[in-house]
Amino acid sequence: MNQNDFVERQITSSMKMILRGDPQHLSEPLFAINWFDTRPAWLYHLYNFLASSRLKKIGGRAYFKGQVTRTLSGDETIARKHLLIVNYPSANHFLSLVADKVFLAFSVLRMLSVRRFSFVMHRRLEEKELPRDADRVYAVVHFAADEPQTVLQMIETTASDLNIDVAFKGQESVRVFTESQSKDSPVTENAMEFVTPSTMLLAAANDEQLIECFRSDAMQNALASTTQHYAALLRRSV
Repeated sequence: MNQNDFVERQITSSMKMILRGDPQHLSEPLFAINWFDTRPAWLYHLYNFLASSRLKKIGGRAYFKGQVTRTLSGDETIARKHLLIVNYPSANHFLSLVADKVFLAFSVLRMLSVRRFSFVMHRRLEEKELPRDADRVYAVVHFAADEPQTVLQMIETTASDLNIDVAFKGQESVRVFTESQSKDSPVTENAMEFVTPSTMLLAAANDEQLIECFRSDAMQNALASTTQHYAALLRRSV
C-alpha cells in the first residue's frame, strides 16, 4: 500500500482523522468491526440510539450487534463483551459521520461508556446478508494468521459440513489513524487499535450446533493454523 493512498478529514481544530488503504477499498463499502466492553452498558445503548439517526443520514447502517454469552476458544486477553459491525458506503462517508457536529456531541457518551475499544475497517469478502430467521444464534471468530485465506476457507468448509452459515467474513483493508496537534507539542499520529485483522460471523439453529462445530477436529485444526484467535457465542440484538 502506498502511504499516499488515503482520505482525511479535519474533525476538530486540533484533530484530523486519516484512512489509509488501497484506493479501490477506500471508495467501496467498508465494515467497521467495533469490539469492546462497556461501563455501564445502558449509557452505551443511549449513545447508540442517538447516533443511529446520524449514521442513517450518511447512508450507513448497523449490520450486526451482539453480546458475548460464552467463550468458545482462544486468547482471553483479546476477549470483549460486545460486537458491533457497521456498514459504511465508503471511507469518505465514514469521515462525514465522524466530522458531523451533532455526532461529535453524541460521541462524548461513547467515550464515557466504552473501554478496551478495538476498531478496524474491513472489506467484506463475500456479498451475503444476515439470515432473516430471528431464532438464529451466532458465533464470532477473530483471528490473525500467516495465511488468512487458508484459515477462512478451512473454517467455512467446516461450518458448511455442519449446516452452519457464514454470515460475515472480512479482513482489514483500511487503517484508521488520528492526527493531533496542540500549541505546545508537535503533530502526533496514532493508529486506532484492533485485536486481529480477520473476523468471521457464523450463524446456526442453536448454541449446541455451534459448540459442536468448535469442538470438531476440523475446526481445531483451522484454529491451530492461526497465530492468535478468540471465538465466542453471541446473542444478537440488531
